[in-house]
Amino acid sequence: MLHFPSTSTSARVAKRADVDKLNELLGDDVWAFSNCRVDAANRPVAELDWLFYNTKLGSVMLSEWKRYPDTVAEAKDRGHKWKLRNGSLQPNPLEQVDKQLEALRWVLREKVLPRFFPDHDGHTVKIMESVYCPQIDRETVKDRLQFGKMFGSIEELCASVNTLNSPSPLLVGDMTLVLELAETLAGLFRCAIPDGLEEAAVWEHNPKESARFWKESRRIHSQIAALHQEMARLIEDEFAPRRSTPAVKPDEPSPAKTPVIKASEDGTTFIMKQVSAHLAGVDGNFEDFEERLGRALHAILVGLPPGSWIKFPTIGSAVAPFLGTEKLRTILGAALWEWSLKTAKRHGLSAEVDDSRLNIRIVDGHKPS
Repeated sequence: MLHFPSTSTSARVAKRADVDKLNELLGDDVWAFSNCRVDAANRPVAELDWLFYNTKLGSVMLSEWKRYPDTVAEAKDRGHKWKLRNGSLQPNPLEQVDKQLEALRWVLREKVLPRFFPDHDGHTVKIMESVYCPQIDRETVKDRLQFGKMFGSIEELCASVNTLNSPSPLLVGDMTLVLELAETLAGLFRCAIPDGLEEAAVWEHNPKESARFWKESRRIHSQIAALHQEMARLIEDEFAPRRSTPAVKPDEPSPAKTPVIKASEDGTTFIMKQVSAHLAGVDGNFEDFEERLGRALHAILVGLPPGSWIKFPTIGSAVAPFLGTEKLRTILGAALWEWSLKTAKRHGLSAEVDDSRLNIRIVDGHKPS
């Protein structure tokens, strides 16, 4: 699996033994987010133990993990407490999952579906609810659940995650968006990006086509960059200052200089253009990759309107076709947001990153702090 561990200092940490077992039983086509904290409007922060996304099948499972001091005697459906063998009653964990599901649905509907799965809405997305409890055994009396599943072993849970089908699968149609989706989910759930994401995002889906995919992507991006450069030259020629006929009156002021006008474009297009233009010709040679990307970042920061938030997932998506088998984090020596702050400062810019670490912008004009 690809494990996205929590970055929240207030969240619990997944047990190493559990992570190792999940990693053994789940493939890299499964993204596993642990100890997530989900912020939804007008709702308290929801804490999710585990969220599994099977990228190959497009299915999602929300899983609450419970451990009790004694075996579960009766595992009831919603509306009833669970009873342990020692006679004590425990709050029903399925009801806790229901509350978490409300927050998760809101985040997916507002922050994820419009960008990555536009054919879905909050009502069509099916999310499997589950509870894992190692104190559930063969002697546990289990209710037939109206919806959701209960597992007494990690093996059962993983078997379900690996084969879980959805009537409305969340499948990314554009491979260039896979990395952006991962970074977006990690930011929303306050989790870290795992190593190996870039390779798994492509190789797991289509290993035979990986080499051709990267070669063709680099070729296309190089052509796009060349077209953008030609377009910029034509625009400058069109709107550059022209020499005017000398004025008849000697005291008449000379005409003001006409500024060069940039092509009208949204932030995403501008970012893609700058990255493509600066990384054109890399073609597997990463000696000056960081320097090139640094110049692209500088052009992006100063080229967009002051105060504009610039999305790291968009930058990552633009960079991805130039990476080949390399990892961006390895090349930069740090996470993209950390590297961007340092690079901005090195270029004399004062920048800030938001709490989600998904966006960066210039502050205090363009002066370094």
